[in-house]
Amino acid sequence: MTPMKPTKTPDIETLALLAAIVGQGMSKCPHEAVDYAWKLWEESEQVVEHGYAARALTRGDETFTFGKSWEGRIPKKFPGRLDDFLRLIVKARTPADSTKRLRDFFSEKSATDDMPDPGAAAAARIQKIKDGDKAGGYFTSTMWRSLAVLYEFWWQKQKSNKARVSAKKRRKN
Repeated sequence: MTPMKPTKTPDIETLALLAAIVGQGMSKCPHEAVDYAWKLWEESEQVVEHGYAARALTRGDETFTFGKSWEGRIPKKFPGRLDDFLRLIVKARTPADSTKRLRDFFSEKSATDDMPDPGAAAAARIQKIKDGDKAGGYFTSTMWRSLAVLYEFWWQKQKSNKARVSAKKRRKN
């Protein structure tokens, strides 16, 4: 089976069909359904893009390039360094916040792999990246892209969870 490759944008018919499907049973006006369909399209493209990058990473394939959506999110040169990843992808207020957020990300990913101590696994992963930086950089372009997409999905989920908890608190009051 040939792996799906990400595309840049949906054609108008695909977007209209997706909007019609997701709009059923919603009390949203048509332009809101289209906005929602567009967001679904972008999320699905990121999933496909991540899968494509992950397959390339496992094969050692460095043939794909970064598109316009990656402007301002890649280092000046590869191999990339941890401080570049923290600054361009994690984007927390302080370096310490960025490192903590990345450690939390690695901890959660390790926890899903049934690791006995996800915190230790996360610390070891960050140490491995730092060791790679000492040798000139850790992140290949494929590794950068794959980890960045995974991290961004994780961070969106974290923000959604925080917003959901906050909304529940407001409704109770």
